[in-house]
Amino acid sequence: MGFDLSDAVAFRRQLREGISVLFAENDNLLVFDAAAFADAPGRWAGNWVMAIPYRSIGVYGMIAALTRVLDMYRNKHDFSHAAPRALQ
Repeated sequence: MGFDLSDAVAFRRQLREGISVLFAENDNLLVFDAAAFADAPGRWAGNWVMAIPYRSIGVYGMIAALTRVLDMYRNKHDFSHAAPRALQ
């Protein structure tokens, strides 16, 4: 799985629009690992949990900065969504 020119163009467009982006390499695995981490007792705060992997996982779009922070959200049906966020 490589990173080609069309990926770079899409990536730049998303950053211009302020959209946060997970790096494509193993992004599904990252979300599954974060969900497994979050499911340990006492980690969810309502419908939100924050995971901090050991490496950069994407770019926070509002400031176009690398981040290692992943916010996880779940809805009333227990479906999860993940998004990178800025380091505090």
